[in-house]
Amino acid sequence: MTEQTKTAVNSATNFDPEAFAMNLAKAMENGGKALAAYLQPREDGEARDKPPNELTEMVKTFSAVAEYWMSDHDRSAELQAKAAKAYLDLWGSSMRRLAGEDAPPAFAPSPRDKRFADPEWRSNQFFDFVLQLYVLSTQWAHDLVKDAEGLDPHTRRKAEFYVKQITNALSPSNFVLTNPELLRETLASSGNNLVRGMKMLAEDIEAGRGTLRILADRSNRPVNDVIHDLQKAILIYRKQHSWSGSPMHSGHFFRR
Repeated sequence: MTEQTKTAVNSATNFDPEAFAMNLAKAMENGGKALAAYLQPREDGEARDKPPNELTEMVKTFSAVAEYWMSDHDRSAELQAKAAKAYLDLWGSSMRRLAGEDAPPAFAPSPRDKRFADPEWRSNQFFDFVLQLYVLSTQWAHDLVKDAEGLDPHTRRKAEFYVKQITNALSPSNFVLTNPELLRETLASSGNNLVRGMKMLAEDIEAGRGTLRILADRSNRPVNDVIHDLQKAILIYRKQHSWSGSPMHSGHFFRR
């Protein structure tokens, strides 16, 4: 029995449906507290939301990319046909594997991408499909920018940066149901990690008075214990991510 199989068996053995239901309710309650912590300063007039300048720049940048592809009917049709073929190839490969054939992946992430190092990303057909779908969509988005002609270097660099940040934020490794490692942790703890994660999120938003502010520590523990936990959290975070992602990421659910 492989280590991965042992872990899956242990997760299933330790799973407590009653405790999971209770923890899910607690997580939702903490989610409500996080929302309240976000809204309260705005209701009191302490915080006001303004459209960030970066959002305006992003829209302008993507509009320049879209203009190139949409300004020519043949070019637009060729782009759509290429994308459709790629997604059909992925679907066909997944169906052959589902039928028991030893079909190689149509799309694979970089071997250096630590977010998908867990073996179940390949061994489990569902996670394998989700992974390949993400890789295909990410490549397609990057190609839109790379192949767009007539962009000045500054606009191209901004478009590449925005695409990278958005695709990283939408990575399946950031979500409980599409991350096999995080899903196993959730089952093994009967959802207790979700309760901790949502509680930390609420505390972080409350500490920032309506904005996210990651708290370094929440207790008066000895410094050595805090450093140990911090090092552990950093190692797990680096294993899952290669970027400084969205506020609510899987790191919230891995932290102690």
